[in-house]
Amino acid sequence: MKKHIILFCLALLASGALSAQEEIFVAKLSKEKVPAVVIASVEQDFPDAVITEYKALPITVLEDGWVITKEKPMDGKYDTYYLSIKGKNFEGEATYDANGNLISSQEYARNIEVPQNIARAIGVRYPGWGIGKDHMVTTFYKDGKQKAYYHIDLMKGAEHEKVVFDGHGNEVKHGKTRGKEREERKMREMKEVN
Repeated sequence: MKKHIILFCLALLASGALSAQEEIFVAKLSKEKVPAVVIASVEQDFPDAVITEYKALPITVLEDGWVITKEKPMDGKYDTYYLSIKGKNFEGEATYDANGNLISSQEYARNIEVPQNIARAIGVRYPGWGIGKDHMVTTFYKDGKQKAYYHIDLMKGAEHEKVVFDGHGNEVKHGKTRGKEREERKMREMKEVN
């Protein structure tokens, strides 16, 4: 449970939802204050990207998860670095530990197609809906494995829905619907259940 809460906090931070409390959770840094191994890892992991902002997080990575240490003094020795990056067709954030290991990344992709298995799942689950050109991919890295989540904007006429799929094409979250077809869709879903 603690791991889920902390990952949720990191996701909020990555999405900018904590901007009002940002000073509590991050320290802005200059490039010189970031370990060279972290910079080298970013250049290797995102070869076509440029780092646009450097931050440190008062977070400690433990064997079984994360610990946010708001009270930790920001004395220049950090365990976790949060870097904003920008590439040709994407912007994003990447989180690294002090040894240069990639912990998580969040990429806002523009004009890039979603993987085929995600597109197929959308076609089956949401017939008649179109996939927006831009989407976000959140990826978590642990023990040499990665887990990706695709945040997709679906469109059908004036209606928009946000959905999240894992890398296998399974829907993990359904967002809010906007537009005049919302009630019609609810009615269709209710009829399908009965």
